[in-house]
Amino acid sequence: MKNLKILNLIIFLMISGCAQQPTKVQYVYLPVPLEHDPRPEFPKLKGSELSCLSDETKNTLTKRDKIMKNYIDQLETIIDTTKK
Repeated sequence: MKNLKILNLIIFLMISGCAQQPTKVQYVYLPVPLEHDPRPEFPKLKGSELSCLSDETKNTLTKRDKIMKNYIDQLETIIDTTKK
């Protein structure tokens, strides 16, 4: 009879331990402030240095430089948004 009571107690404790809800883990992401290096200085070119190039090539170089500078501005803006 005593063994039956102990067995019932063990079964009750096992069942009640399984009935608990698992603890919920919540992750909180914190922004990390980023730093960017100073912007590099682009070399300056004189018009006479570009005289051997066609007008189409000059326009292509100008477009490329504009696109690159806009891209750099976007990246710096993204980095600056981490600094709150």
